[in-house]
Amino acid sequence: MISPIAMFRYTVLIRPHERDGSVLVGQCRRPPGEGEWPARVGDCPFFELRGNFVTLRRSESWLSTLMDKRYRQWKRPVAEFTFCVGPAVAAIARPGDLVSVYNLGTAQKAVTIVRDGHLVLALGAVAGLPLGDGVRVSEDRRRRQWCLYDFAEKLHYPRTHVVWFDARENDVEKFCERVYALPRRINLIVAVAGTRREDWMWDGPPGLAALESRVRERENAVSFHHVKDRFRTEQSWRTYMDQVPRGMPDDLFVGVSIRGIHARLRDGETCQIESYHVRVQRVGSVWGGSMLLLAHGSAGAAHAELGESLDALSLSNP
Repeated sequence: MISPIAMFRYTVLIRPHERDGSVLVGQCRRPPGEGEWPARVGDCPFFELRGNFVTLRRSESWLSTLMDKRYRQWKRPVAEFTFCVGPAVAAIARPGDLVSVYNLGTAQKAVTIVRDGHLVLALGAVAGLPLGDGVRVSEDRRRRQWCLYDFAEKLHYPRTHVVWFDARENDVEKFCERVYALPRRINLIVAVAGTRREDWMWDGPPGLAALESRVRERENAVSFHHVKDRFRTEQSWRTYMDQVPRGMPDDLFVGVSIRGIHARLRDGETCQIESYHVRVQRVGSVWGGSMLLLAHGSAGAAHAELGESLDALSLSNP
């Protein structure tokens, strides 16, 4: 994940540049409700689509960023940000189109083009984004559990030892004595029960903070796992974990729904849904969301251009 200040969601109504009609420009807006923190290039940057590249330029003055209280808490927005979108976006975009550009929490990018209220093009990490016109893209729900699958696999690593700590009952000092009695140079996993995840993750009670500090004094590789409240005993939690698949499932898919017609696609698969060509380059995994494209038949871009643009978004820097 990247910091909120590095993310952005901008929408712009594009028009031709005054001096160069091949360049499309406009001034971006952010969706309602997203102004609590400053986006990467500020609240309403200038947009420019020139060839294969989109450039965003901050519109706020440097002085205004100094006076805005949000910028005192978060890093100030950059003056300019450019990323490659490949040839398809410029080939399809027309004056009057509504273009949206995204840099999401996984540093993956997405571009959508809406014309007369209908989606013309969606490229990149578009799952879960507003696409309108009865078009919806969703991730496999199992992907949300990747932390659990990954943890289930770690439980079976060689020289792994799991110790149970119940914050409601265990004393930190006695627990540390148990940990210190364990062999050195093992993979130690501390399963923490009896506390809220928020308390554990964000400056929890002093006892829990002391526990983590003391345990990490050892030479062992240490990781902590928060146990949900529904597991009242160590045995019930272990029984559940024994049933969890080890590692991410290899049959994850992307769900695409267009005006009531549904399809599930896996890595590299393509299909035609009504007037849309759909191709999944990569299904989401531990490190990022799915990358795919949806292109309406009226877009007029060649499949090679679309593929090149999808590759460009996949490889673009955060």
